[in-house]
Amino acid sequence: MGLLARRAAPPTPAPPKLASAATPPPAATGRAAVAGTSLAPEGASIAPSRDEASKISSLRALLSSEPPCAHMPLDDACLMRYLRARSMDVDKAAAMLRATIAWRHSFGADSIVDRLELVRTEGRTGKCFVAPFVDREGRTVLILRPRMENTRSYEGNIVNLVYTLERAVASMRAGGPTKLFLFLDFKGYSMFNAPPMKTSQETLHILQNHYPERLGKAVLLDAPWLFSGAFRALQPFIDPVTREKISFLSTTHAQHVEQLGAMVDRAVVETDLGGLLTKPHFDEAAYFAPARDPLQARARAPAPASGAQPGRR
Repeated sequence: MGLLARRAAPPTPAPPKLASAATPPPAATGRAAVAGTSLAPEGASIAPSRDEASKISSLRALLSSEPPCAHMPLDDACLMRYLRARSMDVDKAAAMLRATIAWRHSFGADSIVDRLELVRTEGRTGKCFVAPFVDREGRTVLILRPRMENTRSYEGNIVNLVYTLERAVASMRAGGPTKLFLFLDFKGYSMFNAPPMKTSQETLHILQNHYPERLGKAVLLDAPWLFSGAFRALQPFIDPVTREKISFLSTTHAQHVEQLGAMVDRAVVETDLGGLLTKPHFDEAAYFAPARDPLQARARAPAPASGAQPGRR
């Protein structure tokens, strides 16, 4: 699972004060919820400025000899994410991207679906999955539930995390938002299901270094006092920009529920997450069905012609 390290700690003050929720745009309930809108959603692709285009060109030139990644084309959007993650410093962005390319080849991120048996073992409880709805800005939603931990395997949890991230990216609508909305549901969180610090640190490392500029918002629901110690221990590893995107909400606090409704349509969110839907989001057989999984569909598709760009990243 990853973000929720196990760490003994005495009672501590409540988690940091959450940021005020913005007034929601028109309700969005489905995966195509932002289709037809005239406004560019948060994280959507926009034309780069002249200076940005120049830096994109310089960055691409520096990476011209790098081995290609099957499912991470070095298109403008990808290069721009790494530039933003390194404050538009071309050399630093190049170093970051080289590290990601090396990691994708060594870890097998582009062929993660080949480890589907392990992923299904880890994911059968629904502890980490791509939701069947989007937030009000049209962003793909990830749901993490540490109480559903079923193996405590470091390798298995990291493989499942990468599969989930790759599936989330593959699920993004062409031309739509390129960032994610993250739900962390802490109901039932305890010392017995909290992952070790090693798993949490690797999760943060992967998210921040190999999927930069992907997190749009993270909502931590019903976090108990026990998590305060773990969060404090993780804070040095969380960059300041990421910290600003984290909000703590309680599903029993009326004002928090109202703020949650500004972020997602509660009608399509299950009750455990502060929504109104009584049917659970996760069903193992349906979730891993080949017709529902864009990674399995991609693996079955014919190989692109020589020189063709892989799908959108």
